[in-house]
Amino acid sequence: MTGLRIGTTERTAAMKALDDHLAAGCLGVEEYADRSAVAANATVATELEALFTDLPAPHPDLPGTPAPAAEVALPEPSRGSGLSGPRHPSP
Repeated sequence: MTGLRIGTTERTAAMKALDDHLAAGCLGVEEYADRSAVAANATVATELEALFTDLPAPHPDLPGTPAPAAEVALPEPSRGSGLSGPRHPSP
């Protein structure tokens, strides 16, 4: 098996993500058990990565795999910036 070796931290992160998927109903109990067993015994990152290919986020951060895209927060317009619409002069 090739790939970057992982440790307890990565296995624990994968198990936590699987817990979240079970709670969200994305995994059934039997499939959760199967994937959890693989995660508990994984030795390289690719073994863990394969557990999440068909699941939405969350995914564990693993060495040698691309980090999940960070959500970019757009700044909120400040109040009184004059961007709320046209101004009408007072009579």
